[in-house]
Amino acid sequence: MLVIYLDESGALNNVEKERYFVISAMATATKQHRKTLSNLGRKLHVTHCIPRNLDEIHASDLDFPAKQDILSRMNELGCFVLDYIVVDKKYIKPLLFKEKNICYNFLVAQLLKKIMRVYKEPMQILLDNHTIKAGSLNSLRDYIVTEARAKWNFEYEIDLNLIDSKQCKCIQLIDVVSNAIYAKYNYGKRHLYDLSAPNYRFKIKFPFQKFGQS
Repeated sequence: MLVIYLDESGALNNVEKERYFVISAMATATKQHRKTLSNLGRKLHVTHCIPRNLDEIHASDLDFPAKQDILSRMNELGCFVLDYIVVDKKYIKPLLFKEKNICYNFLVAQLLKKIMRVYKEPMQILLDNHTIKAGSLNSLRDYIVTEARAKWNFEYEIDLNLIDSKQCKCIQLIDVVSNAIYAKYNYGKRHLYDLSAPNYRFKIKFPFQKFGQS
C-alpha cells in the first residue's frame, strides 16, 4: 500500500508578511522504504534532539546546520518522492480565512488529485494530529473520497487518518521538508529547499495564473 505523509507550513490567514502557505507530501511505496525512513529518523533524533532536550524533530526548534544535515541524509536514501502545493494567500478570498476547514480541504484535494492520478493502488494518507481538529477529519475524508470517485477516477481504497507526530518519524521528516519549502517562497532562502531537488515531483502553485504577482 502506498503511504503518503502530509504536513503544512504557515497559516491560513491574511497576515501580509507570511504571503505563502505550504502543504507538503512525502509518498512512500513500500513498507521497507518506510522502515528505512523511520530508522533514519531515530538516528537523527539522537543526533539533533537529545542534545537539545527535544521530544521530536521539529524544524522550528532546529538551527540551520541541523536542518541541513537532516535534509541531506534524507535525500541520500532515494526511497520517497516529494510533492507540494504552495498557496499565494493574496489571492484567496478573505471569507475563506474564516472557513479554514473548507479552504484546507480544497487545497489538500488539489495536491492529492495530482498524486492519485499517478497510482492505481490503495492509499493511506497520514496527517499530523496537530494539523486539523479530530472532528474535522471526517469532513476532509468525505471530501477527498467524493472528489476521487466522482472526478479523478480513483477507485481504490483511501484511508485517511491523523497520527501523533511524536510517534511517527516520517511525519517529523516531512515537517523539515515543508519548512524548507516555506522558507524558499516566503523569504527567498533556497539552500535547504534545493537539497531536496532530486526528489521533488509535483510543485503546484495556486492560483497558477495570479501566483506571485504584485
